[in-house]
Amino acid sequence: MYLFSRILITVKTYFIPIVLGLIAFYLVTGLEPLNVQNILWLGKGEPLTPYLGWEMFRNSPWEIPLGLNPRYGLEEISSAIVFSDSIPLLAIVFKVLSPLLPNTFQYFGVWLLAAFVLQAFFAYKLAGLIADSIFIKSCAAVLVLFFPAMLYRMNVHISLTGHFLLLWAIYLNFKKEINTISWGILIFLALGIQFYLFVMVFALWLSNILDKVRTLKARELLLNITFVLIITYTAAWLFGYLTIPSGVSAGQGYGIYQANVLSILNPIEWSFFKTDNIYIPKNHEGNNYLGLGLLFLVFLSTLTLFIKNIRQEFSQKFSQHIFLAIIVFTMTIFSFSNNIEIGKLSLNIPLPENVLSFLSITRASGRMLWPTMYLAVFISLWLLKISLPRKFFLALISTLTLFQVIDTSKGWLGLHDYFAQFRGTEIPIPLNNVFWSQIPSHYSAIRLVPPQNWYHRWSDIAIFAAKNNIATSLVYLSRTDSKKLQLAKDEINQSLATGALDPKTIYVFQKWTDNLDHPDPIFNPKEDLFAKIDETTLLAPGYKRCLECKQVDSALEINSLTPKISPGELVKFSKGGNGVELLLNGWAWSEAWGIWSNGATSSLALPLGGEAKQIQFNFRVLLGPNQPKAKIEIAINGEPQQMLEIATPVNNSVTIAIPKKWITQKFIRVEFKYLNPTSPIKAGLPTQDDRILTLGLESLQLVK
Repeated sequence: MYLFSRILITVKTYFIPIVLGLIAFYLVTGLEPLNVQNILWLGKGEPLTPYLGWEMFRNSPWEIPLGLNPRYGLEEISSAIVFSDSIPLLAIVFKVLSPLLPNTFQYFGVWLLAAFVLQAFFAYKLAGLIADSIFIKSCAAVLVLFFPAMLYRMNVHISLTGHFLLLWAIYLNFKKEINTISWGILIFLALGIQFYLFVMVFALWLSNILDKVRTLKARELLLNITFVLIITYTAAWLFGYLTIPSGVSAGQGYGIYQANVLSILNPIEWSFFKTDNIYIPKNHEGNNYLGLGLLFLVFLSTLTLFIKNIRQEFSQKFSQHIFLAIIVFTMTIFSFSNNIEIGKLSLNIPLPENVLSFLSITRASGRMLWPTMYLAVFISLWLLKISLPRKFFLALISTLTLFQVIDTSKGWLGLHDYFAQFRGTEIPIPLNNVFWSQIPSHYSAIRLVPPQNWYHRWSDIAIFAAKNNIATSLVYLSRTDSKKLQLAKDEINQSLATGALDPKTIYVFQKWTDNLDHPDPIFNPKEDLFAKIDETTLLAPGYKRCLECKQVDSALEINSLTPKISPGELVKFSKGGNGVELLLNGWAWSEAWGIWSNGATSSLALPLGGEAKQIQFNFRVLLGPNQPKAKIEIAINGEPQQMLEIATPVNNSVTIAIPKKWITQKFIRVEFKYLNPTSPIKAGLPTQDDRILTLGLESLQLVK
């Protein structure tokens, strides 16, 4: 009898939530992510960053602290595994096991499975504080398993699917006794998974301490605080957080990646029933749709507060957790930022630059709304449970659970299709020239010139480097040391300016228009290869001396970073055209015919060779019933040259004289200012396109 009761308790405690988590995982992802050699689903967008960080970390020697990852970023911007969002705790564990693992290996699918199971487990535990019913606890688990704010991250920010940490922290807040060991473990895990989750967990720990301070003895309180702070510092040091001083890594972003006040109501392709958006978010950080099942749950629970005895009981419970309410409310306000958006309305509260820089340590503030959302769900469950007859409550919660699963299927079925279509043990990259196959045996590093975090073409080289175990500074990290980066820029510029090249390093140069003022490197054309290969401008010291290396077609070699355009040569701005690399700011994307301007101004950089005296532009303009003419001012190097009024939509051409004082310059900046910019929809055209389009640049020619 005792054995049977123990088995029953085990089933109730572990088996049911585990099964629910497994079922939800299968419905949302299928089984493809669990294939540890399937890396193709990680090969595009945000998931590529943690995978490459892990791959470099795996093949690097051990460092102290353990989280250091010096080969991913080199000394320019390298830091630690935490800043590539590679779930450092798992990265360290699997690095220990690396000799036993296949050459191609990813643990992110296993992580997603664990996140689902633990989400169900802690939701089940938390609901157990409300009711002992297996059915009620199971419904609660399913409700938060199909939580769009969590699911949305699965193919974007993988580590942020660890929402179970928040449920665990909320659970500890509602336990009668404060559990020092549990808080220590939880905070250690949060730091080992994702920084934003740690910030939220730490805030919830603080609320628990403050709410229990009246009932704790001074010795017990001091022990808890000391233990947790020691764990926090130790974990932060171990995983590598302390490699970057906060003062040089904060940067910008607070007030940009915020939550809209109405974000929980806005479906953004995640509702089966509600297809109309209240607003279009400016970025994905504000995607906090709650789901119709949970929205109805919260709404119905608020109605119970009109019942006097329910309101009194709520007030009694509220008084026991006053600091939890204050801290969660503070996180909610923080999530909205100083740039408050309510649907399509916005209000900016100016803050000093140093304050904004500090707050930008957690710049993606929209995430800070999650604890509020989870707390609202479980408080709503409790309110309805104590307000309604049992049978009615059971019928209601089962209906809302089904409603939640069906409503959010618009999003999670799309995720299922996403994971199903990406199967492969390699990530393809467009580096096909024979040159690339020669690098691994002769070079040990690939450097970006000048160094920069998150260069827009970083991924191709980073994938190549990771595959061939070559250290690289072409990376994407969440935080960098700005002072160290500036020092690295100065050092590399000095090396290139004096010809003091590292013979084991490939130098990859940013696109010309990204660094117009960067000087040409000093190199030996008889020994060093300076070429543009597969759209990548690079310098390989000593490559031509390599007897066993397959040499590159001399037609690919260059002698300057500045592109050469001959008079009479047609420069096209269509997709794949030779003019695309000249574009600076204010353009949309290249199309088959050319490219539209996007905004009130746009510009391009135009190389000169000392021969051209004029520029001929061929273009179209946006016209419509409400836009009979396009008015454009053209300037060179900031000085206006010509004013145009164009009344024909296509086949337009204009020739601009280059002032004599600039003819011998390496390049000029051509700026277009649009005096009556509009969008296709406002121009009266039959479209929903609301981009600000004026000039459609097709081609240009330099004229002697």
